[in-house]
Amino acid sequence: YRLADREGLVLLVTGSSDVSVSDELLWGLERRAGLAFGKLYLAAHSGGNVGLARSLGRVRRPDRIAMLDNFYFAESLSHAIQREVAAGAVCAGYLTAHNRERYEKRFMPFVYCPIQDRSDLGHDGGVNRCLGKYLARTSCD
Repeated sequence: YRLADREGLVLLVTGSSDVSVSDELLWGLERRAGLAFGKLYLAAHSGGNVGLARSLGRVRRPDRIAMLDNFYFAESLSHAIQREVAAGAVCAGYLTAHNRERYEKRFMPFVYCPIQDRSDLGHDGGVNRCLGKYLARTSCD
């Protein structure tokens, strides 16, 4: 949250893995806040890949996509993410050991996105440690 405050960002946090974001939702938030959001960053942790998948195509082009050990999805989401990367979105994230095989089979061959092995932080531990860093750069270091 400190990064969002310092950078003047609006941060929308959802509490469910299948909640998605749409332009309609963003326009409503912009109207109520009296703001125009200049950039859109999407981040998904663990099962949040479901919401990420539902958001892509329903929301304006993201500027950044943060992949937070969320590699439980089919290859089709990898192709959707690569379309956003090809259109200019910056992608970065981390994985832990329990997601390595899924990442190597379903994501790595299809998406240009630097993913760090952060098994040292654990599946949940990387979120607090790395999310803000991935919203600003492509490394958690």
